[in-house]
Amino acid sequence: MNLDRYEKIDGWQALERLKDGKVVFSFHNNEFSEFVIAAGDLYSSPVSTHAQQRTPRLMTIDRILRRDWYIPKPFDVRQAMRDKPDEWVGVYEDIDGRLYKVGFDSRAFTAVIATYKADVKVDLSLGGCSKADIYVMDNCIPIEDVPKEATR
Repeated sequence: MNLDRYEKIDGWQALERLKDGKVVFSFHNNEFSEFVIAAGDLYSSPVSTHAQQRTPRLMTIDRILRRDWYIPKPFDVRQAMRDKPDEWVGVYEDIDGRLYKVGFDSRAFTAVIATYKADVKVDLSLGGCSKADIYVMDNCIPIEDVPKEATR
């Protein structure tokens, strides 16, 4: 599991997030799992591309405090575009549920978008792309995080 996209937090921070109904992640039986409290019970499910089923977990406060916990780092599409110019790095979903990919065109020196399924390069001059606005960039997710069913 590549933990580059996660930030390590301590048990106290994990407890605070769980109390607020937020998700935290941890390794359990050599598998990276998502943990959440729902209706007062602690549940976990493995993070995988397969269907996830939540299972109840009994865990003492001491075990929560001693365990290593992780939360996703916020995605910064601007940094991703700097790191990978001329590549699609992010995805934006509009209010109608349409997906757009986001990238940085280094020749035009601007952020661009194209419909997700369009087979176009990150190049404003070739057509198929248009300039991205600030709202689009502020609401992107990593392109790797687009669910498989959305790509069909």
